[in-house]
Amino acid sequence: MEYLESYNFLISNLTLVGHIFIAVTLIGFVFRKCIKNIWKTYVDNNLFVTLFFSLSAFLGSLFYSVVIGFQPCSLCYWQRIFMYPMLFLSALSLIKKDKLDPSYLLMFSGIGSLISIYHIYIQFTPNTLPCSTTGQGVSCSENWVLEYGYITIPVMALTCFLNIFLVNLFNKVEKNKSNNNNLIWKFFPRSLI
Repeated sequence: MEYLESYNFLISNLTLVGHIFIAVTLIGFVFRKCIKNIWKTYVDNNLFVTLFFSLSAFLGSLFYSVVIGFQPCSLCYWQRIFMYPMLFLSALSLIKKDKLDPSYLLMFSGIGSLISIYHIYIQFTPNTLPCSTTGQGVSCSENWVLEYGYITIPVMALTCFLNIFLVNLFNKVEKNKSNNNNLIWKFFPRSLI
């Protein structure tokens, strides 16, 4: 517990940087025709971005549970279930120089994002429901960390999930745009594509 205050300060500021990264990614998507080379480099390196954010979440969650001593709630475990495989998938794909279909990473990060959003809802909404069906264990509605009035552990996880989701989504969009075989993009105006 002696490291808690300085670690919370560090990780909450890194989470803010992650929020800025999400905003820059969305702005980059809008202006991708103006920054063609930068955008192409970013989306083509989706595995490095995935590796960075999943490794950050992996180390951050283990530090909270192993070093600080926070016992994860059941929703934290579910978020880990969807975060940790992305670390190993992206690392193995980079080591073997394989092309990993972004659909796998989209599935893990999309489901993990939904769990994080639900966890954030439980933390910031007054409720009397226990986290688990038995009512035993750590409550998911308890805020162990609260920095800047909104950064909690599930907000940190959501930040990593969203960064991973966006880079892989845009990677898939760019690949499908070049292949011109994705049916969903036919519903959008050509100016958005």
